[in-house]
Amino acid sequence: MPLDLIALQADFRTNALAHAGVDGAPPHPPTPLVAAIRADGIPAASRLNIHRNHYAVTLTDALAGIYGATRALVGAAYFDSLALRYARAHPPVSPCLFEYGAGLARALADGPGMAEHAYAIDVARLEWAMHESLHAPAAAALTPGRMAAVPEGDLPNVRLTPHPTLRLLRAPFPVHRLWQGVQAGDVGPNLLSGQAACLALWRPGFDVLLEAMDAPTFRTLTRLAASLPLGDVAAAAADEGDADWSQGLGLGLRLGLFAE
Repeated sequence: MPLDLIALQADFRTNALAHAGVDGAPPHPPTPLVAAIRADGIPAASRLNIHRNHYAVTLTDALAGIYGATRALVGAAYFDSLALRYARAHPPVSPCLFEYGAGLARALADGPGMAEHAYAIDVARLEWAMHESLHAPAAAALTPGRMAAVPEGDLPNVRLTPHPTLRLLRAPFPVHRLWQGVQAGDVGPNLLSGQAACLALWRPGFDVLLEAMDAPTFRTLTRLAASLPLGDVAAAAADEGDADWSQGLGLGLRLGLFAE
């Protein structure tokens, strides 16, 4: 009987994603898959377990590389265990490994004992935003001079395009200070105190930069990044009671947060 390649691939995937038993032993691979493998001195189940372990190590290492500060905060053992469960439950849907891991912050939020450590979830959100910005395509930034050339009567209808590397993030505490503290090896309770963080992340060159701002400026940048007409941005700022929405526009232009 000829081999059913599609069925074998499905069995191979099932085996790679299967969790170990309560005793830590690898799962029993599907019988048709075992039967289709030439042992050649190494049992088929052992060969399959090599691939299963390689899958787990590759993805957990990739997640640890992205979420280094998060791993430091929750502990290596906890993070690696959660990352392994995540890898088994959420296999990649793209061949590009750098695209993997977007949902880890959500998985962390559902993890045992995390209700009292919400700060780690926000650090994970920050690290993914930085990771996305790092790998986003480069583009020329819109300059203040280019905006100044727009006729005044046309300005209310102008829509800006966010720079491909721009990411906007808000957290209930200064999450960027905590992230920086982890990098410096200096983490203390004082890093969790302070105002909510309103952050812009972007990559003007090779490195991702981070800018903290006040809430009105953040609201303006969020509307501008959504490509709302400038007239609508101004009206929304007036409704919110934001004193000068143009400060957000000016900041975005100076930093290069919009695409040419």
